[in-house]
Amino acid sequence: MPMRHRGFKDCNICLNKGGGESRCLACGRKRPYYPNDATREERFWGKVDKSGSCWLWTGELYRNGYGQFQSGKGERRAHRISWIWANGQEIPKGMEVDHLCRVHRCVRPLHLELVTHAENRRRARKPFCLRGHPQTEENRYLHRATGYTRCRLCLVAINQEQMAARRARGPVKLGRPKKVSAST
Repeated sequence: MPMRHRGFKDCNICLNKGGGESRCLACGRKRPYYPNDATREERFWGKVDKSGSCWLWTGELYRNGYGQFQSGKGERRAHRISWIWANGQEIPKGMEVDHLCRVHRCVRPLHLELVTHAENRRRARKPFCLRGHPQTEENRYLHRATGYTRCRLCLVAINQEQMAARRARGPVKLGRPKKVSAST
């Protein structure tokens, strides 16, 4: 029985650049073509639009808007590769690459900075919550178990809305429901 084809990224036939075939013999998908003389850096920078202040990634994107690039170490985020090549070192464990410009597609090394996860989360906070309340330290509630933060004013408003809804329903009747007789 022939081996089941596992898909483009896992298929040795798809990833095999030899043979001159432009499509995979097993799945029929179009194979990526890269000239033999093109380096990874040339392929990478060929997918970057340097026309503005931010150098925007024009290649494939993840769902959350970050650039995606196939390098020698597999699939990686484009801004992380840009930072690694600009600084000549791997990203240390426990550190993240933060966009100073707040644009996820930007790969310009001047707009990228190495920070801790806590600092990255702090910078990502918006100045107002969804209801328009200011996000200040006094107004922020930190849930210790989950680590999520909530707006204190929103929590108070939600509690008041829930209490008003409970009052509108009336008192809760405890005990067994009365039997309804079928007499006519």
